[in-house]
Amino acid sequence: PQHTEEKYEETESYIEGGLRRVRPYYFTFVAHAKGRWVGRDLWSVFSKEFRAMPKPEFDRCMSEGLVKVNDAKVEPGYKVQNNDFIAHTVHRHELPVTQQRIEIVHEDEDILVVDKPPSIPVHPCGRYRHNT
Repeated sequence: PQHTEEKYEETESYIEGGLRRVRPYYFTFVAHAKGRWVGRDLWSVFSKEFRAMPKPEFDRCMSEGLVKVNDAKVEPGYKVQNNDFIAHTVHRHELPVTQQRIEIVHEDEDILVVDKPPSIPVHPCGRYRHNT
């Protein structure tokens, strides 16, 4: 579940210099092994599928146990197996957005129309989980 009380309590926002900011927090990305990953080592999977991390950073995460398979720390050369559950914990720093209020343009039983500042994402995505 993505929208749980735990999610909303993992950090807090505050206003500074006209921007709404989110305090850094830990977040765990999770994935079930895809068929195309089976037999490949974790670095191969991360470098081809996620591409957000250079090899030295991946090695650091592996040594610190921030990358886990089936909730256990594994060796760097670990080969992905069918049904593996892969988790990667990161320290998130979301980009700030304007503190400008969202204006309700129209609201009735069927529809809500808002005028939203362009810097605020519509829904959690990419680098934004809370500042949406």
